[in-house]
Amino acid sequence: MNKEISPIGNSTFFNQEYIPTSIFMEYMEKASPLPYKSELSVEPFFKKLDSMASGQCQYTKAAIGPLLKNFHESFAPVAKQFEKHSIGDKEIDLLFGKLFPSMFLDKKMSFVAPPFLKKFCFHTPVAKYYFSSGEWLTKVDDSKHQENLITSVIWAGLFLLKTYYEIEMEDLNYQVVTLKNGKTGLEKHFEIEINTDYVEAIPLKPLKKLSKEEINNLLNNIYDESIWLEAFPPENFAFRGFIIGTFHDVTGIETMSILKNRISLSDEEMKPEFFLLFLEQQLKNYLALPELKVGMIMVTYHDFFRGDSFSLSGLNDLNVLRGDTGDQSIFVDVFKEDKPLLFSDLTQLKSDSAINAKLLSDGVKSIILLPILDQNKELSAIMEIAAPKEMAFTAITLVQLKEFFELMYMASDQYLRTMSNMIQLSIQQQFTSIHPSVQWKFEQVATKYEVEKSLPDFDGTIDPIVFKDIYPLYGQADIVSSSTLRNKSIQADLISNLKYVLKLMKVWNEHMQFHLLESYTIKVELILKRIKKEFISSDESVIVELLTREIHPLLAQMKARYTDLPSGAYQNYLEMLDPELNIVYAKRKDYEHSVSQLNSAISTFLEKDDQKMQKILPHFFEKYKTDGVEYNIYLGDSILKNGGFSSFFLKDFRLWQLVNACEITRLVEHLSPTLKVPLKTAQLLFVYNNSLSIRFRMDEKQFDVDGSYNVRYEILKKRIDKAIIKGTGERLTVAGKVAIVYLQDKDRLEYLEYLEYLVQKKYITPNIETLELEKLQGAEGLKALRVTVIDN
Repeated sequence: MNKEISPIGNSTFFNQEYIPTSIFMEYMEKASPLPYKSELSVEPFFKKLDSMASGQCQYTKAAIGPLLKNFHESFAPVAKQFEKHSIGDKEIDLLFGKLFPSMFLDKKMSFVAPPFLKKFCFHTPVAKYYFSSGEWLTKVDDSKHQENLITSVIWAGLFLLKTYYEIEMEDLNYQVVTLKNGKTGLEKHFEIEINTDYVEAIPLKPLKKLSKEEINNLLNNIYDESIWLEAFPPENFAFRGFIIGTFHDVTGIETMSILKNRISLSDEEMKPEFFLLFLEQQLKNYLALPELKVGMIMVTYHDFFRGDSFSLSGLNDLNVLRGDTGDQSIFVDVFKEDKPLLFSDLTQLKSDSAINAKLLSDGVKSIILLPILDQNKELSAIMEIAAPKEMAFTAITLVQLKEFFELMYMASDQYLRTMSNMIQLSIQQQFTSIHPSVQWKFEQVATKYEVEKSLPDFDGTIDPIVFKDIYPLYGQADIVSSSTLRNKSIQADLISNLKYVLKLMKVWNEHMQFHLLESYTIKVELILKRIKKEFISSDESVIVELLTREIHPLLAQMKARYTDLPSGAYQNYLEMLDPELNIVYAKRKDYEHSVSQLNSAISTFLEKDDQKMQKILPHFFEKYKTDGVEYNIYLGDSILKNGGFSSFFLKDFRLWQLVNACEITRLVEHLSPTLKVPLKTAQLLFVYNNSLSIRFRMDEKQFDVDGSYNVRYEILKKRIDKAIIKGTGERLTVAGKVAIVYLQDKDRLEYLEYLEYLVQKKYITPNIETLELEKLQGAEGLKALRVTVIDN
C-alpha cells in the first residue's frame, strides 16, 4: 500500500480516533488506487433497461415500449454530453436526480461513483450533509482500514470473476462505517450497500483461462493485490458505467452488537466507572439523545462501594433509597419490582421527597430505573437512565430498550461471576493457610524461583516443598455413638412430622372427601407405624420427598382453593416446620448444634495448648472437625529453619499429647451436661515410631505424606478408630478413656513410663489395659494400651 496517501501522513492518520470525513474520503481514494481504466458512463444503464424490457412478455413490451422510447429520447442529449465529459457538476446532479428520483423522495443517503473508484461524482443532499458539511467525523479503525481493506483492485477482480468465470460468492460489497457528530458527540453507524448492476467490464485482450486451483488461490487471498493483478492484468480490462452506493442507518443493530461484544470480554475488568461511561455513550447513540446520563447504584458488594456513589442522585445509602428513613422517593418501588420503572416527567410528581428534589435540581426531568437481579432473583444493582427534558422517555422507549435491558442482565451476571472468580483467586493467593512453622520454607523456595526466572537457563520449574525424616503424632477426640445419636434425632423428627401432618389430614378428611388426601393419610399411618419400630438410613430421603414434594404442595393447593377448611390446624402445622427445610427439624438441630458446640470447645482448647508447645519447639500442626476433632502434628529437624531437633523433644511431645487427651476428656465431661444433647468423647492416639516425609501438594494446597512406604501410616491412621478388641467384639474407643494404638513392643514400654507419670499426676487410674486388636484391612498385629481418665 502506498504510504504517501494523504496530506496528514499515514502514522498521524491512524493515531487519531476520528478525523474529518472529507479528509477520510481523500485518504480512501488515494489509499486504494485503481490501475484499470474506469470510465463514468450512463450507457450500461440504458442497456440494462433495454435488456430488462426485452425479457418481458409481448403485452408488457407493448405497454412499456413507448415509455422506454420517450425515456431514451428525453435523456439522449444530456447522455451524449455526459459521455463526452462536457457536462458540469450541476448537470450531473440533475441527470442522476432524474434517473433515480427515489433517492431524493426517500431522503436516501446515496452516491454515484465511477466503477470501483472511491470517489463520489454525485451524492444526494443527505449524503452531502454527512460528507461535506464539516459537521461529521469518521471513526478510524487501524485494523479495519489497513489490514482488512478490500481494495479497489480486489473489488474489480471479484467483479471479473463473477462476470466472466461465473463464480458465485457472498457479496462483499457491504461495509460498516461509523460517523460522529462533532457538536453533539453522537455516533451513527451506517452499512454501505454497493450496487454494480450498471457496470460493464470491457476485455481489451483475450480472456485468460483460470484453473480451479487458481480461482481457489484468489479467493483465499482476498487481501493480496499482487495475486489478483497477476490473474487480471490492468492492460487486459477496462470498466465503464457507474456504481450506486447507499448508506443504511444500522445504529441500533450495531450498538447492540458492540454491547454484546463488550460484555463477552470475560477476561476484561468491568470497573463500574469506565463501564458506565461506555454504556452512556452507546445509549446516547441508540436513542439519539446527546444529553442522556447513566448512573448505577450497586447493591451487591454495596458496603465496598460506600465511598464511591455512581448514582445520579449522588446517594449510595440503601436505607434512604429504600424509604426506611421516611423519604418516599421514586427509588422505593424499585426495591419491590422486577421490571423497569418509567417516570416520564418528574416535575409532575406530587411528593416532598428530598431525593426527587435533588434529581430535579440536578436537571433530571425524565428517568428510567432498571432493577437488575442476580441468579437468585435478589436485587443486585439499580441502573438509572436520565434526560433533562420532560417526556424524553415514554413507554415506547421501554420497548426500544428491551434488548438493551436483557444485555444489562447478562452484563450483571458476567460482573458477578468475574467478581466471584477474583475473590476466590484472591483467597487462594492471599489467604491459603500456611502454617507459621513452615513459612520460612515457602519463602525460601519462592525467592529461589523468582531469582532463577531472570537467568537464561531457567527451566520454568519450582522446587518441591518437602520435609524429610520427621515424626508424626496423631490424635482424635471422637464423639461416641455419633451415628446412632444422629439417626435417633432424625427418627424422632420424622415421627413428629408424620404425627403432625397425620393429625392435620384427619381434620381435613372430616370436613371434605378428597380421595388423594385420604390415600396419603393411610400411607403416612403405615410409614409411621413402621419407623417407630425400625428406622433405616434410606427412610429419611423417602419421607422427606413424600412430605415436601407431594403432601405439602397438595395441602397448600387445597387451602387456597377450599377456604372453608380449618385454617388453624394448617397454621399450627406450618409453625412446626423449619422455614428453610420445610420439615420438622428440632431434635436433629439440637444434636448438630451440640456437636458444633463440642467441636468448637475442643478445637479452641487444642489451639491454645498447641500455641504453648510451639514456643517449646516449632512444629507443623493441623486439625479437622468431623464428629469430634482430629489432628496431625509433625516435628523434626527439617522443619526447623536452623535445625536443633533431638529425640528428647519427641518424648516431650508424646507425653504432652497424653496429658492433652486427658484434659480434653475432662473438658467434655464438664461441658456435656450443658448441651441440649449430652455427648461423650473417646480419645485415640496412634504411635508411629518410624520417621517419614511430607510434601506440599501445589494443586490441593495442603501437605500429604510422601512416598508409597509412608502411605501405610495414613491407611492405619484412618482405620484404627473402628478397631475391635480381639475375641470380645468390644470397640477399642470408649467414652471417658484414652486408647493408644502401637505397632512395636518398644512403643508399649515407652508409653508405660508416660502413663506412670499420668497416674502420679492423677490424670488416670492405675488400671492400665494391654489389649490385642482384631485384624484390620491392610493392618494386622496392632496392639493398644487403654486407660481411664479421672475427672477432677
